[in-house]
Amino acid sequence: MRGASGRGCVPFTAGLFLLTRAAADGVRVFAIAIVVGIALSGLLHGYSDLGRDVTAIAIVIILTLLYTFQGRHGDRDLDRRCAIVRLSDRNP
Repeated sequence: MRGASGRGCVPFTAGLFLLTRAAADGVRVFAIAIVVGIALSGLLHGYSDLGRDVTAIAIVIILTLLYTFQGRHGDRDLDRRCAIVRLSDRNP
């Protein structure tokens, strides 16, 4: 890509990728937050529409972060278990 399009194409393409990736992540979070807001509308009945949306978005973000960091630790445990299984497969 550098040879055919010049030097400016690579940073532009990388920036465009990051911008569209951030927009897609925002849409995903907001779409899930709409469902969470509807599901919790009984609990959040005292909030305004904006407050309900912000609360739902915060819940989705917190749960996503917890899942992400818990998943990393879970992968280590899974790697250990898989290594044990592989070692036990070698010894008939």
